Amino acid sequence: IGPEYLILNPKIYDVTLPKRKEFITISFGGSDPNNLTLFTLKLLQGNLPLSNIVVILGPGFKHNRSEIEKIIDKKQIFDNPKNIYEIFAKSFIVLTAFGVTLQELFYLGTSAGIIANYKDDFNDYLRIEDFFKNMNQKNFFSFFGTLNNVDRDKMLSAIQKSKIVMSTSQSNKVCGSGWKTFRKKM
Repeated sequence: IGPEYLILNPKIYDVTLPKRKEFITISFGGSDPNNLTLFTLKLLQGNLPLSNIVVILGPGFKHNRSEIEKIIDKKQIFDNPKNIYEIFAKSFIVLTAFGVTLQELFYLGTSAGIIANYKDDFNDYLRIEDFFKNMNQKNFFSFFGTLNNVDRDKMLSAIQKSKIVMSTSQSNKVCGSGWKTFRKKM
């Protein structure tokens, strides 16, 4: 258990971490079942400039894309990009739900703002907090709430803090390294 046993796409290991962060990314997985992408954009609209926001839509996104295009320019929307890890690495913060994306962000050392699909997901966040506490590391993930119950002020504050820090990411090289040891023992 733990980051040394994460199974990551090998492409992530080839990402060169940037010297400067460029944008805020919104990415709610392959299908975004509750359309958290649109929900999040509506929360941000009117509260900060949307010109430096990038939206990633997964291959299973079935919602009305034109609603998103009413809020941001279609040039800011990427459909299932091949360079997703490069986008994550260049982000101040990635607004996302739970899943593999958090593992990828952990490896890349990129901040995450979590908006959960379901109330029970908060228990997963508590496990993440415990992990960082047990490792004596600063938790660079924030939990903003669940669909229809998001702490917008907390989200806006975390976004502003991530922009101020603007530090270079440092990848967590331990991710996935445990499998080599495990295979040797077998």
